[in-house]
Amino acid sequence: MLGSPAGQQFKNGYFGTLGGYFQASEQTGLGADFKASQVISLPGTEQRELRVYASQSLGIDATLQAYILKGFSDGSPDQGVGLMFYFVP
Repeated sequence: MLGSPAGQQFKNGYFGTLGGYFQASEQTGLGADFKASQVISLPGTEQRELRVYASQSLGIDATLQAYILKGFSDGSPDQGVGLMFYFVP
């Protein structure tokens, strides 16, 4: 649903991501990205988080990625870990 729900006021905010990627080998890559966003509603908090990851190609159509995450604001998780599986037929 687009717009602001009843009783809630949203404002425009800036957000962005800055990152880099290094191809360590033909099948393995390493990367990091930093995400930041402003508060868009009250009560709310800005978000700032850093994610570091490693990707491993499992063949032509599949990739496995593991990451760790560190938050730097109250609106972001304190820390996190994750595993993602990509498959493109």
